[in-house]
Amino acid sequence: MASPPRQIEAGQDFEVTRRCIHRRFFLPPRAEVTDAFLYILAYYAQQHGISLYALVIIANHYHLLGRDNRGTLPRFMRDLNGFVARCLNSQHARDDKLWSGDGYHIVRPVNPEDVWARLLYITSNPVNADLVSRTEEHPGFSRRVTSPARVLRHAEPRMRLGVRFSKSTRCAARSGG
Repeated sequence: MASPPRQIEAGQDFEVTRRCIHRRFFLPPRAEVTDAFLYILAYYAQQHGISLYALVIIANHYHLLGRDNRGTLPRFMRDLNGFVARCLNSQHARDDKLWSGDGYHIVRPVNPEDVWARLLYITSNPVNADLVSRTEEHPGFSRRVTSPARVLRHAEPRMRLGVRFSKSTRCAARSGG
């Protein structure tokens, strides 16, 4: 039986989890992966009016907590996941699927206590998975995701120049150029 359609309304908080296909480790804790992910996230969050609260990138999935200010979450997720996949596939000379065919999993916190509970859940994820002893030690952890404009403004030059956004382009973000 098909799941009911998602109700999308402006001003809703959300926590999204997206897994890699076959739970493979396509999101390793390396600077070029994290830098590219953060840049693409910031770019599309700004484009779609998404406020970002927290992000944790584990080797085979990520968690993102935020607010959909304009009711554009499905388009934001399409763009974010599409360009992250293109970028990482380009970095590793792959041309296959990156994400699981299940789509993204969404939780809708309904009050501030729920947002706090989701924040605690996703930020403790690396510790609960025995990857690190403290969350801050995990390279894929962002304690606080600042405004997208700030991330874009302070992105390293190789990221600003290396990531080109168009429907036909592949991400060319690579170390050193």
